[in-house]
Amino acid sequence: MSPASEPFAAISHNVYDTNHTLPLPVVDHLPPDGGSMSDAAQYLLVVYQLAGPSGEPVASGRVADELGRSPSTATEMLQRLADQGLVDYEPYKGTQLTDAGRERAVELQDSYLVLRRFFDDVLDLDDPDAEAFELAGSVSPLVTDRLATTVLGIDSSDGRYRPGERTLE
Repeated sequence: MSPASEPFAAISHNVYDTNHTLPLPVVDHLPPDGGSMSDAAQYLLVVYQLAGPSGEPVASGRVADELGRSPSTATEMLQRLADQGLVDYEPYKGTQLTDAGRERAVELQDSYLVLRRFFDDVLDLDDPDAEAFELAGSVSPLVTDRLATTVLGIDSSDGRYRPGERTLE
């Protein structure tokens, strides 16, 4: 076991929560030169935010602009996400989340919203949006829930957090 995975081994064997399993990574395997799982999570989150409630197709150029990446880099990552079954990518038509992609993106959005509120209300960071966006894919739904309920006092009885949605235009 590598040192980087050791903290996760401890979490997955938590004696207080034996039914909890860690969420699967957004992308199972990316080439060493092809980005990281946090990059994939950011792409999913941006597609979700740009698509809005209707789930309309999102042009890869809009995704690239939002993430500050080149259009070719964005297209490559969107194709990888399509290979993983998380998005439907159609060149020149746009990208839409699949059901599996939408499920993961909703988790990412929830994490983003809770982290953003924590960074703004508790830590008083200068740019809570950017910090929350960077970390949203690194926080499990369990941590998001515990942070929301114990630190922020957010009622999560419906399973969703809405402390101030970020919209992209």
